[in-house]
Amino acid sequence: MLWSVPCALATVLMHIYWGEEKGDRNRELEGIESIWSGYTFVLGFLIVFRSNQAYSRFWESVSLFYTSSGEWLSAFSNLMCFCSRDEAKQEDVEKFRQYVMRLLSLLHCTALQGMCELRDDSMEVIDLGGINKDSLRHLQGSPDRCETVLLWIERLVMEADRDGLLEVSQPILSRAFQELSRGMVGVTNLRKIRDVPFPFPYTQYLSCMLIAHWMLTPVIASQMVLQPWWAACVVFVVSTSYWTLFYIAQEIDQPFGEDPNDLPVVEMQTDFNVKLKHLCHPMSYTVPDFDVVGELKVC
Repeated sequence: MLWSVPCALATVLMHIYWGEEKGDRNRELEGIESIWSGYTFVLGFLIVFRSNQAYSRFWESVSLFYTSSGEWLSAFSNLMCFCSRDEAKQEDVEKFRQYVMRLLSLLHCTALQGMCELRDDSMEVIDLGGINKDSLRHLQGSPDRCETVLLWIERLVMEADRDGLLEVSQPILSRAFQELSRGMVGVTNLRKIRDVPFPFPYTQYLSCMLIAHWMLTPVIASQMVLQPWWAACVVFVVSTSYWTLFYIAQEIDQPFGEDPNDLPVVEMQTDFNVKLKHLCHPMSYTVPDFDVVGELKVC
């Protein structure tokens, strides 16, 4: 609207001002139709291409992040399954479960904070009160907090395996490490989208073409269309379409932030915490009892 309304008003004014002079057709603009059609075709092609690239970047960001979250939840589920059932070790096992849950919550939070530009980047993290203060201060000053937390988790799992808190063979345990690593690879690919914007020369040239189109369309429409109201409507629709596609591409190109059309990162962190707490509940990693009732049927 900011661009379309002035464009339509300018069309009406030019139509009124030049209306008596142009007659049925302004000879000064003869042949401009083919030139202008070619220009608008190129402009439309560039805008559609820009929109497609932004759309692809948006969905790639969404897919990569949910894939990373899924990998980390799967790793946590596996670690809960691998825990020892030895009664003498249950206190240490429960401490391990709680510690991994908190560190994964912190890992997810630092991944989101590293990708988003928020005025208030505080997000819900499962209670960190039991973690060493010196370690938290070190994390605060770390140039890459996500990798630091991931390293803590990997070391914690290694120490738990060494202490006999995990009842699983090494090849199977390596699956949890692979899932943690794949989640981190997804976050790294997300940083590629965050750090490498759409090429500036392309955006700059497209902006210049749009402004030229916005300035020249009222002139041409006022001389080519007989009725001023119809000329204004055509110009309004065309200008709105081009500028809307341009701004949509700008809006969805970087989906991590706090704009209305960005992803709800705070809610995503809260949802991740809820899933961690659910998986850490004793009833979640305890196999339900089963009794055969009636005749056993094989389906």
